[in-house]
Amino acid sequence: MFQSTVSTKQKLSGGFIFQQLYYKKISQDLKIRNVYKNDLFKIF
Repeated sequence: MFQSTVSTKQKLSGGFIFQQLYYKKISQDLKIRNVYKNDLFKIF
């Protein structure tokens, strides 16, 4: 029981780290291509 809880927490934190890296890449791309900023906000 405890083992599965730990592994789930590790998966969640790993996904969170991946998400942060992904959003950092998006923000970098937006700095390079500022034109697409408005389109991105339209999608969200």
